[in-house]
Amino acid sequence: MPNITDMQNSKLLHGESVVIAGRLASMTQADLTSVIRSFGGRVMPAVGPRTSVLVIGLESPPIDSRGQLDRKLSEAERLQNLGFSIKSYPEDEFLDYLGLSDAHSRVSRHYSLADLTRLLAVPRDRIRGWIRAGLIEPVATVHRLYFFDFQQVAQLKSLCRFMQQPVATSTLRKSFAQLRKWLPAAGQPLQLLAHFDSGQRPVFRIEDKLSDAGRQLQFDFETERHSTAGSAGNPCLLEEQFELAFQYERAGRFLDASRVYESLVERLGPQPELCFNLGNCFCALRNPADAQKQFQQAVALDPNYVEAWNNLGSVLAELDLAEKAIDAFQRALKLVPDFADTHYNLADTLDQLGRFWEARPHWQTYYQHDAESEWGKHAAARLIETTEMC
Repeated sequence: MPNITDMQNSKLLHGESVVIAGRLASMTQADLTSVIRSFGGRVMPAVGPRTSVLVIGLESPPIDSRGQLDRKLSEAERLQNLGFSIKSYPEDEFLDYLGLSDAHSRVSRHYSLADLTRLLAVPRDRIRGWIRAGLIEPVATVHRLYFFDFQQVAQLKSLCRFMQQPVATSTLRKSFAQLRKWLPAAGQPLQLLAHFDSGQRPVFRIEDKLSDAGRQLQFDFETERHSTAGSAGNPCLLEEQFELAFQYERAGRFLDASRVYESLVERLGPQPELCFNLGNCFCALRNPADAQKQFQQAVALDPNYVEAWNNLGSVLAELDLAEKAIDAFQRALKLVPDFADTHYNLADTLDQLGRFWEARPHWQTYYQHDAESEWGKHAAARLIETTEMC
């Protein structure tokens, strides 16, 4: 929270009437109200003819539970069409304008695939499917780790929330289209809302296959089974096989998925992504020894494959090869020092060895990254419990 007393003489917002729409990410609405007043502005509860500035929060886009655009934005648009001048700012741009870099940093950080999985309560492989299909595009990729910005996370959270409600998809599509005028980055959910069934439930189209509201693809596994034969040298058919294996994973059919991945390895030779996915299937099948071989193959082919190092460490720990597991986790952290999942796994492994002092910094890092989840609460508990042990 910025130091209000340091800003008392600033008059950047002198004479401005400000309205806040949507939920803020950087601070509470009361805090931002105090900040605006300290800069000489007035905060109004609703948009009217005297409104001069509209701030749009990024925690949750201003679309109500019925899927309709917030009344503040609708009224602002109406007044603009009548000739009234209303300046609009997404929350992060407004904080930049005021010079509040500390507050801005709260909404400008990047979120990993693991963060997105926790925040959306959506399985990681489903998000990977969205990425593969081009429905969402990471803002950065580092050593095969995907990162997303706050607006992407907020928009996808809202989209997932609306999918759980009986909101007419035509209404939701219209609202997101209107929102693009105020938040240009809000166009991404429109990519996801591509096709609908019965006018009520959103359905995604992914490479000509329909997906019910982000849940399992409506994929005909049996009719696709024939495509695994005679595909050597045909890039399209090989891609279909990869997609088939991927969909088997998403359906929990790990044995079927592993067989397709193994078939691809036979045809193409070992590939980092294939070995990684095959290793994950073996983990799900409670076969850590074979999983270890696949993850080792993945990092041998691509030493910068952070998630493969992390997963290799996990299966080594499961096989009671703790020192080798620690080495794998450290290799991952050398590549990406703030990879939260690895900090958790390394802390847990060190804990099991009674090396509480070494585990504590990793518990602390994980807790700072993910305080609210059950894993974050476990990290906090271990920090308390090991205080007297060290």
